Amino acid sequence: MPLDAITLDHLTDVQKAHLAGYLDGEGTFGLYADKGAYQAFCKVETAAGQYLRQIGHAYGVKVCRCSKSERHHKQTYAIKFMGKALYQLLHDVLPYLQEKRPQAVQLLRYLSFRKGRGKGKRMSVFDASVAKRMSDRLKLLKTL
Repeated sequence: MPLDAITLDHLTDVQKAHLAGYLDGEGTFGLYADKGAYQAFCKVETAAGQYLRQIGHAYGVKVCRCSKSERHHKQTYAIKFMGKALYQLLHDVLPYLQEKRPQAVQLLRYLSFRKGRGKGKRMSVFDASVAKRMSDRLKLLKTL
């Protein structure tokens, strides 16, 4: 179901459910360590570039063209949600996620925990230990 270049305010429940199903199958949810801080993300890489561009337009996120490892491989595209776009995406699709719902809940907890702590500031030892535990829990959830 194409998003037809609509804005985020106009995503229907059916479109959100479709997007959730797409993320269940193609998406990756996670936390990665970057210079003493953890960054939450959702990434999708697929050959369906037009669909990703429509999603990117709705959430204000850029779509990148990936380099092909072999000439005979299909061209793929990637989109990575972080920060406010990730927070909005998770709120939109959480009611409809099935397989990746535990990871999405964990990321929302992390984003709520980090909210208001200041962008770009180094994490305290306590914050880093909490983030590390959340990251470990996400890794565990991916193995289930």
